[in-house]
Amino acid sequence: MKIRVLIATLLLVLFSTFAYAESGENTTEEDEYMAWAIELWNSLDRQTGTIEIPEAGATLQIPESFYYLPPADAEKVLVQVWGNPPGTETLGMIFPGEITPFDDSSWAVTIQYEEDGYVSDDDADDIDYSELLDQMKEDADASSKERIAQGYEPIELVGWAAQPYYDASSHKLHWAK
Repeated sequence: MKIRVLIATLLLVLFSTFAYAESGENTTEEDEYMAWAIELWNSLDRQTGTIEIPEAGATLQIPESFYYLPPADAEKVLVQVWGNPPGTETLGMIFPGEITPFDDSSWAVTIQYEEDGYVSDDDADDIDYSELLDQMKEDADASSKERIAQGYEPIELVGWAAQPYYDASSHKLHWAK
């Protein structure tokens, strides 16, 4: 998988260089960006297989069709490549294997863990997931307004990526937004 990604990156650089050369628009700024992007890409610790995340008490199985970036590399991507404000604490990111953070169509899943409190078995059946989502949307909206005030792009929580469920054996509520 790493060889495919490396080949794809090299081809991207090669074709980009040819395109710039043919158009006569190759500038120092573009060259500097390409050098920076290649250096950053090569510095990322892209991982597959079993990933231990002790802060969340979790183990991920990342197939060859994806790759995981540890927290420090996730911060590089979020801030330096995607232009987000620094300080977003993640436990890493997961990308599709054929995509780099520099691609126009890039996307990733950020991994976070929130130890919000105890859920009793008696209360678990009474949780209103729609109400929970509405509260999370309000929180995301407030965060988005702060981002805009700081000069960053807005964000929006659109819904559940994975429907919430309660695991009675571990007394944990799971969701993905």
